[in-house]
Amino acid sequence: MKRDLQLPALLGILALAFGLRAWGLGWGMPYAFHADEDNYLPGAMRMLTRGDLNPHYFANPPLLTYAMLAGLAAYLRLGQMMGALQSARDVSHLMLVNPIPFYLGARMIVALTGTASVLSTFLIGRRLNGGRVALAGALLLAVAFLHVRDSHYAVNDVPATFLLTISFYFVVMVATGGPETPWRHYLFGGLFLGLAVATKYNVGLGVVPLLTAHLVRLRKVGGWMDPKAHLPLAAAGLVSLLSFVAANPYSVLDYGAFTSGFAGQLRWASDPFDTSDTSVAATILRALSVGMGGAVLVFSVAGIVLMGRRRPWEAVLVGSFPVAYLAFFLLGSSLFYARFAMPLLPFFALTAGYGAVELGERLARERWRAGVTALALALMIAQPFALDVKHDYLLRQEDTRLQLGRWVEENVPPGSKIAAEGYTFVDSQGQRTGPKKLDYSLELPSSLRSRPLDFYVREGFDYLISSSYVYGRYPLDPSAHKAAIEYYRELERRFPLVAEFSPTPDGRELPFLMDDEITPIWTVMERQRPGPTIKVYRLADPPDYSVRWLTALVPQEISAGQQLSVPVSLANEGNLEWPAEGYTPVRIGYRWLDGSGQEVVSRELHSPLPRDVKPGEQVTAEVSLLAPTTPGVYTLRLDLVWENFSWLSRKGAATRDIQVLVR
Repeated sequence: MKRDLQLPALLGILALAFGLRAWGLGWGMPYAFHADEDNYLPGAMRMLTRGDLNPHYFANPPLLTYAMLAGLAAYLRLGQMMGALQSARDVSHLMLVNPIPFYLGARMIVALTGTASVLSTFLIGRRLNGGRVALAGALLLAVAFLHVRDSHYAVNDVPATFLLTISFYFVVMVATGGPETPWRHYLFGGLFLGLAVATKYNVGLGVVPLLTAHLVRLRKVGGWMDPKAHLPLAAAGLVSLLSFVAANPYSVLDYGAFTSGFAGQLRWASDPFDTSDTSVAATILRALSVGMGGAVLVFSVAGIVLMGRRRPWEAVLVGSFPVAYLAFFLLGSSLFYARFAMPLLPFFALTAGYGAVELGERLARERWRAGVTALALALMIAQPFALDVKHDYLLRQEDTRLQLGRWVEENVPPGSKIAAEGYTFVDSQGQRTGPKKLDYSLELPSSLRSRPLDFYVREGFDYLISSSYVYGRYPLDPSAHKAAIEYYRELERRFPLVAEFSPTPDGRELPFLMDDEITPIWTVMERQRPGPTIKVYRLADPPDYSVRWLTALVPQEISAGQQLSVPVSLANEGNLEWPAEGYTPVRIGYRWLDGSGQEVVSRELHSPLPRDVKPGEQVTAEVSLLAPTTPGVYTLRLDLVWENFSWLSRKGAATRDIQVLVR
């Protein structure tokens, strides 16, 4: 490609990359459905309000948290300069009231680093193989589905990968330099490697390309036996260590907590984990084939082979990190989430781009080479781009957990006793997904099976709520979880299913697959919305809202606009107690209907009950009425209203109609 066309092409690729990563960035808000997001933005807010820079959490390193803290501090300073904010607690209060702009800002940081990774991949490719390979690699990373998906999360995988690519760019400068290669290439390579590790530990294997580049350089310029020849490498290692400590100072200042957290992360990665029914190797292959695309993997393998035949040192350099990284997980870990493949994506994009360009060079005449390369790229991006678009579309749809929250608060009477397992009625921060926040007696076990079903019956629970993200895990290892599988089968047999919320158009239940519980990755094309299948079972009798109106001493004639008080007697003939006080009291309300039966717009008065009314009891209350301002014949319709819940007539309760002449 001509150099004068490279910049417009690159800008177009970057615009595409940013658009795919910014579309749907507010998914799930105001709720936090990605549990790992709690480790970063909320952690930064705690640092700001407490003035304590110690993260007190080292399972993941803190550089991303510090970056978010810097953003919050800048926001506070700006607010103080404008007189809108006084202290860090003001910022914390704003986030508590409305977390959406704060999470959007945190996620935007990640989306921007994801887009910047495309640029750094281009720079690496141009340094190694020129503009065409660089643009091809940048395009493939721009649409890489796993990279696009995870750029929507305020977590560390994408930022760490970005810093790794910056480090690798300087590593390439070392390998491609001559005898007088400046030390700064070594030092910058080490600097950004240290920052990358201070963002996510697993990219620490980026030291392998640095060592490889040093060996490649010495192979070209000689000096193996000269100790001075290795000083730049030693300096790079020292700078890497210092930058890691500078970005994670409490790795030294709170060394015990740091080593404990880091060791715990290593144990977690190496312990058996039965949430996948496939081997680590199969999981890695699936993550890459979906995360980048099957065609990309094929071209990547072809690209590294062709690269090895033409420029062996380059193939060794580019392949050094993927080989070391995959070896670590294949030989030393029994756990591999799809996001763990993130650092591999730029390297696979570069080699696949090289393969596409080489295909055109080898198989076509000069006039057809660009067309063959474009066709190869179109073949490679078709799968990931389709997944990108469908995934980002899904992020704009209502999650099944939000559907559940709305349904509960529209159909479950306040005061009901509910047990809801994980991935149902609350987000990762324990915030309920119902918009009204009605008063329920809630128990929130991670799994319903933490209690026998008879316990829920004995303790008077009204509803049990289950999630396929919980019960769907057990069939992955049926021999180990026979009791759990039988538990949920018994739940279905014993209690009526009163509501179900499905992410699929036909209501079909999707099997549980690890990583789908954040936003979908494996089942994108089968869904119409994110979230698990959620089932609501009723243990108690159906709610009965029946009321019998006894007397209502309403005058037959009243004056227009008159306000009056009349005694009304009624009986609770349902099976629910009517509370007289609290956030959701039951009160007596009314509506005026004109001669055509249409409601007349007027100010309603809701009159309190004098006391709680249990099923079977009668009560008399003084009901305040405000007459219509226009004379005529009206129907006064008395009704009970359960405040913040529903008019009881909408739940089947009777009303009392009285004809009144308004003069």
